[in-house]
Amino acid sequence: MAATEKTRINKSEVVRKILHEIGAVTDNPPESWRTTVEERLSKQKGNDGKPMKMNAVTIYQLRRSEIDKLAGKRKRRSIGRVKFNDLEKLIEVKKFADTVGGIGQLERAIVFLKKLG
Repeated sequence: MAATEKTRINKSEVVRKILHEIGAVTDNPPESWRTTVEERLSKQKGNDGKPMKMNAVTIYQLRRSEIDKLAGKRKRRSIGRVKFNDLEKLIEVKKFADTVGGIGQLERAIVFLKKLG
């Protein structure tokens, strides 16, 4: 059973490869990049022997994620999950809070800044 799992075709990986081959992983891709991807994908055979298909939205999402990877950007979901493991950073935050008037004042300032933008 493990041998069949290794031979399974990953459509997302096929689309990523096509996107890189046609140069669509840039901010200015070729004009008909999506149709080119769909045409090349339909020429590929899936695990069931039928031509592969993929939703256009999924193709756009794969392209965007590849562009973000090349740009070194993080996914938006990970922004709120920053953890303070570095003791020195915590000490710096505490010192800054003291200059503002304490942790309570710092919290109020953060709430106010969140409301602004």
